[in-house]
Amino acid sequence: MGRDRDHFPDQLADEPALAWLSGTLAARDDGWTPAAPWRQAAAAVAAALAAGPFAVVSALVLNSTTALGFGTLLLVIVVGPLIEELVKGAAAIHLVERRPHLVASGWVLVVIGLVSGLVFAALENVWYLVVLVDEPSRELVRWRWLFGPLVHGTGSVLVGIGAARAWRAAKAERAWPKFATIQPWIVAAAVVHGTANAASLALSALHVIE
Repeated sequence: MGRDRDHFPDQLADEPALAWLSGTLAARDDGWTPAAPWRQAAAAVAAALAAGPFAVVSALVLNSTTALGFGTLLLVIVVGPLIEELVKGAAAIHLVERRPHLVASGWVLVVIGLVSGLVFAALENVWYLVVLVDEPSRELVRWRWLFGPLVHGTGSVLVGIGAARAWRAAKAERAWPKFATIQPWIVAAAVVHGTANAASLALSALHVIE
């Protein structure tokens, strides 16, 4: 995030030919002037739905391996959850970092997180149960539709809370939001996600779900 933006109008004022533009920019927008309500609503819907298509890519990567070696365990329990939580939260984080004026309030970011997680889970389950698994058992179908929305929804809500906290703190100071404020929430979401994946693997190994 370019902190030099804070001084951009002053830099323009140093150029005589551009002095008029300096005043215009300073008066028109400091990055926090709220956009029209319809633009904020459109941005929220777009951000909430943007993560869904990436679910197919994630499923391809994470479910393409069947052997339970150390590398696969690391992918499923650590690397995969961290990447997925970043992907699901990327649109909301982008709004906070680059387009804060398109965010109506902090709670909108939490809702964006929840919806993106549920959309992600739905598409991932369709890919897993229809494409990857031949004739899935009734128990597996039930488990996937309980496990997926719960885990992905919870993780995305945590990231949304982090984004909301960063947005509120930055708005109060009229400063650019800090990604560092969101990072602990992404890690927390990845820990929840990874723990759930580990439990799922254990249940599969014990033939509780097949």
